[in-house]
Amino acid sequence: MRGGVTKTIVAPQQFLLQSTRTGLYSSELSYNCRFFGGLALASTTHRPVFLNLLQIRLPVPGLMSIGHRISGVALVIATPFLAHWLALSLSGPEGFMRAAAALQALPGKLLFFLMAWGLLHHLFAGIRYLLLDLDVGVDRPTARASAWAVLVAAPPAALLLTGVLL
Repeated sequence: MRGGVTKTIVAPQQFLLQSTRTGLYSSELSYNCRFFGGLALASTTHRPVFLNLLQIRLPVPGLMSIGHRISGVALVIATPFLAHWLALSLSGPEGFMRAAAALQALPGKLLFFLMAWGLLHHLFAGIRYLLLDLDVGVDRPTARASAWAVLVAAPPAALLLTGVLL
């Protein structure tokens, strides 16, 4: 980097870093500071590396957040198929019969249930995020409880919506 001077600074003992993924504590972190025209850019050089994604234990709000993203992507991908299904059902009597037959088959029921589950999970999680933006339920126990509520409420609501429990 042009004009940059790299210095290594050891963090003071009173600053402890706890890695939530590994449970390791480090009291001696070194930082690389690059000085450019009076600006100091700092980055850690001795960070714990934990790349086995199957062993990382995310908290429930983290899992719910990942589910929210996955359900959003699934809804975007499924929207053209659902629009085609709707257009087919509105095309006439024979199109309606084909769409109804597809919905009565097991793959159609499963797809419809999964889409309802994704939609309701995305809706409930979105409401939860709106409340968090308004500083409602931001303390740890309430955030965990609301994440569990989203994860637990979406599947039964999808079953009710698809008519499985009726």
